[in-house]
Amino acid sequence: MPVSLVDPLDLWLMLLGTSLLVVAYWVYPNYISGRPEDYKRSVNRNLAFFFLLLGLYAFITGLRATFTWPPDADPWAVFGVAMLLLGVSLLFGFNPVGVSYGLAALGFPILVYGIAIYSKV
Repeated sequence: MPVSLVDPLDLWLMLLGTSLLVVAYWVYPNYISGRPEDYKRSVNRNLAFFFLLLGLYAFITGLRATFTWPPDADPWAVFGVAMLLLGVSLLFGFNPVGVSYGLAALGFPILVYGIAIYSKV
């Protein structure tokens, strides 16, 4: 039976763009608009499920890609962990500022990869 290789990178790029727009929307009612707290809680709870599902998908497919592809694909899995952390913090009402310190630490391997790629060019 022939094996077909499906490259999910285009889907991953679309999900990155979508998550950028959703996070931008999340920042607006929470930090810019001055809406009441009950509205912010409603928005955060609804968006938490988006972040949890996206994070779960990204983490599982990132692990699969890391184990099956020759090049490193773990930045996608790290993105999944970041979305899972954000989703859990919003779902349970934690302060996302505290989670952002952990998210900044998760960005360190991607920075190292970027420097390594740049230095080989």
